[in-house]
Amino acid sequence: DNNIYYFNSGNIIALDGKSDALSVLNIEFTAAQRSIIGLKQYNNRYYFADAANGQIFRFTKNGGKLTNPAAWLNGREDLSSAAGMDIDGSVYVLNKNGTIFKYAKGAKEEFSLSEIEPAISQASKLIVSPEQIYILEPAAKRLIVFEKSGKFIGQYTSEKFTDLKDFTLDEKNKKIYVLNGAAVYSFGITN
Repeated sequence: DNNIYYFNSGNIIALDGKSDALSVLNIEFTAAQRSIIGLKQYNNRYYFADAANGQIFRFTKNGGKLTNPAAWLNGREDLSSAAGMDIDGSVYVLNKNGTIFKYAKGAKEEFSLSEIEPAISQASKLIVSPEQIYILEPAAKRLIVFEKSGKFIGQYTSEKFTDLKDFTLDEKNKKIYVLNGAAVYSFGITN
């Protein structure tokens, strides 16, 4: 919905991409639900991956609050090494070692990525696009790309990637933007 969300321990700060207006969404959830490793908004609901509780909680927006947290997974899962999460209808949870857990309707599905060299050991972020899966691994100075089936496509690397922090996709213009320290690099999405 063209908004940018910043998770801020106890609330979310939302930046409206059209008007540049800031707003705050307070979050109603217990102290035991505070080991959040991922936040995504999908279909007007907000999903939080909680490593400590091994659960993904779904919240409903009610005015200026996120309320009614409901456990979305059918049971407790080991999310202790989770590094990120994304949603495209299914929920994908990225582990630091590069494995991905895929869930549909709260149930875990069979899913695996092709093995690559060198193996992923310190993944930090995941983006799932309509056709591809992107994994950022700052320690290896790379952004790795897989097909949605899990087949390895390739990777973007550079010696300039000395302090990778984040990345985003601009699918409309076929661009990837990578934040490295205080610099932003952009390059075309290739298949």
